[in-house]
Parts: sequence; structure tokens; C-alpha cells
Amino acid sequence: MIFPSPTPRQARLLWIAITGLSIGVMVALVVALVWGLGRIVDVLSPVLWPIAVAGVIAYILDPLVEYFQRKRLGRASSITLVFLIMFLVFAGVSALVVPRLVRETRELIERLPHYWSQFQERIGNLIEHPPAIFERYFDHPDHGLLPKTAGTNTPGAETDLTSTNQVPTAVVTTNPTIKKQSFQDATSWLAESLP
Repeated sequence: MIFPSPTPRQARLLWIAITGLSIGVMVALVVALVWGLGRIVDVLSPVLWPIAVAGVIAYILDPLVEYFQRKRLGRASSITLVFLIMFLVFAGVSALVVPRLVRETRELIERLPHYWSQFQERIGNLIEHPPAIFERYFDHPDHGLLPKTAGTNTPGAETDLTSTNQVPTAVVTTNPTIKKQSFQDATSWLAESLP
């Protein structure tokens, strides 16, 4: 059976469809390639990371090896000498850093209770004497940290935070000012609940 040749419009439509199909296949192949390479890298990462680090170290130390080669040493002797120098540098740095690190870690552990008591003392001082930046929010009708809410509570009603067994709840008030005593009660509850 003989098919008639396509009209110009049909030929253009056919080429657009073939082009779209080939672009879609190429995009799918690129996505599959990237996904496959990702899977391969994920599986081989325990092997690839040491090789990558070794490659970077070799690239960095290659000028030193070439320097020793220019001083009439063979390649193997230069590499051995560079390895020996790097081992001595690493051992020297470790000998300087590790004992000090151990000593300072031990001192930190010994001083931790003192730091904790200092922290609690500073929290107590903050409760007793809040910074001046907070003073403008206390007992001032124009400034308030709490939004106005329409509730069934009476104006100025607050939650009692004097009991240490009680968890503080939000202060609901129609007047958006914060009472200084409420702030001190809440922060003292927080300081007492910290271990």
C-alpha cells in the first residue's frame, strides 16, 4: 500500500513530535545518568573519600617532592623524605595540642559547677534588676508585650506563678501592660525549675 506524502502542515507537526520525543528521551537519559552516578558515589563513598583526601594531599605535597628531586634525590627517596617530614610535623603538633586539650578539658569539667552557679546567679540578678530596656514595658500603658485579647477574664487578671508546681500559662488581659511583679514571678519560676 502506498501512502501519500504528507502536507507541509503534517510534516511540520510530525517533525515537532519527533523533536519533542527525542528531547524527552535525552532528558530522561541525563536524569537516569545523574541518578545512577549518585547511587554509585553513594555506594563507593567509603572508598572514594580516602582516595580524594589522598589525592589532595599528594597534590599539595608534590612541589616539596619536586624540590627534593631538584636537589639530586630520586623520586622514591624524595617521597620517603616528605612522608617522614609530614609524620614528624604531625607528631609534633599532636604532642603540643593533645596534652593541652586534655588539661583544658579536665579544667572545664572541674569548673563546670562554678560556671553553673554563676549562670544561676546572673539569672537571679536579671530577675531582681531587669535591664533598662525592659523597664519601659513595665507598668506603662502605651507599651506592652502582650497583644490585646478579648476574653472572659477581668481586666488585669493574671495567672498566679508563686507555686513551683504550677506551669505558667499566658497572661490574658485586656490591658496590654506587663506588671513588673508578674515578670519577676515568671522568671523566678523559670530559675527555680532549671536543674
